[in-house]
Amino acid sequence: MYLNAADSTSLPYGWGRYAQFSLAIVNQIHNKFSVRKDTQHQFNARESDRGFTYFMPLGELYDPSRDYLVNDTLIIEAEVLVQRAVYHIPTTENDMPFGSIPLALQSLFYKLQYNENSVSTKELTKSFNGIHMIHSCSIMSKNLTGSFVKKLKDKMKETVVERTIQKLFERHHMNYIECIKLDYKSTRKESFYGLQLDVNGCRDVYGSLDKYVEVERREGDNKYHDEQDGL
Repeated sequence: MYLNAADSTSLPYGWGRYAQFSLAIVNQIHNKFSVRKDTQHQFNARESDRGFTYFMPLGELYDPSRDYLVNDTLIIEAEVLVQRAVYHIPTTENDMPFGSIPLALQSLFYKLQYNENSVSTKELTKSFNGIHMIHSCSIMSKNLTGSFVKKLKDKMKETVVERTIQKLFERHHMNYIECIKLDYKSTRKESFYGLQLDVNGCRDVYGSLDKYVEVERREGDNKYHDEQDGL
């Protein structure tokens, strides 16, 4: 099952569309048994479609007891998030790219979409007025990204693209504390837009991710103190 860019043969030369999308075969009786798969792709003239060569066994699909095919009707759902959302951020006639993050971002996306050569990000960088710059590259990058996302989210409030940033980039991880001498475990779900990985001594990014999720045992002054149980 595949998703295809509409009218791809008639789009302008050099066109491109980045999209995150999911395709689903719906279980018409029990939705929790629906089969859903998601991916992302940069659609262009060479690769105008993307999907899944294997989605689910045909035997399961045609099995009447599984409720995918009911009264000769199959329901397929597609959810698509595309970068086009950036063009829906409100701007005014008096805005200038060097003073407006939304307009600078729209201008950059337009040039990326239609220019044959690489484009400059100078207008977008100039629009970051009011964002404090510091000298450390890693800290500056993290600080700049955080401030940029916050400003963009503020510009999107009460518009048709509100919460688009969250839908595209926000992910979650679980933090937990588990006691060794007590039957107690605390779990907390936290959101993030980016991970700061330690690459020192790691062979590749997968090694960095494994290092990021390693269980840390608290020792010495880092131990948690439980006054109630005297531990």
